[in-house]
Amino acid sequence: MSQLEKLSIATINKLVGKAVVRGKVNRKLVPLFRRGGQLKLDGTSSGYPRKRTQREFYEDFWMCVEPQSNGCWYHIARKYFGPYAHCQGNPSGERLVHRCAWESFASLPEGRSKHICHTCDNPRCCRPDHLFLGTPFENQYDSKRKGRNHIKLDWERVNEIRALRLSEKIRIKKLAALFNISYKNTYRIIHNTIWKDSTYIYVSNRSIQRKQTSANQP
Repeated sequence: MSQLEKLSIATINKLVGKAVVRGKVNRKLVPLFRRGGQLKLDGTSSGYPRKRTQREFYEDFWMCVEPQSNGCWYHIARKYFGPYAHCQGNPSGERLVHRCAWESFASLPEGRSKHICHTCDNPRCCRPDHLFLGTPFENQYDSKRKGRNHIKLDWERVNEIRALRLSEKIRIKKLAALFNISYKNTYRIIHNTIWKDSTYIYVSNRSIQRKQTSANQP
């Protein structure tokens, strides 16, 4: 991503400061942010349905951020899947809110081998000075040092993950966030490579579609 598409911390603070009136952000901006167009402070947008550039998206992103009494910043146009907030409408694809916040002013190493960690220990927060870059080991060490409890898997949760995938067709990424486990482990649970169950048979949507297509053919 070009450095020209990124914002400075001063610009971010300015956008947040302009959008917040009496401690609140205009809620009319939420549907406008999600559908596209460039936001205005009066609760309208321009350019819809023109696709936003990456920089325009970042500017709109920070206009939908609301400071909290605890010092953290929350994004008002987010959706929650587990403890973390997700942000839609990004030209680069759906992102976790705090990762999107980081990418708006700083770069990530190739291969995404780094985690975006929170000094405030609040997964909902996207305030720039509450975020820092760390390795997976550093993230786990920080979690242990702060005494955070991670969800431990058992057969009840494993069966629930598989049932939600098969019946509700929930994406693996969202299931991972919902149960606060890694994407890799969620994928392995779905495909029965860990927590193996001889009675469980995973059938992909593509396999079902192929069978239906062949059945309809004369």
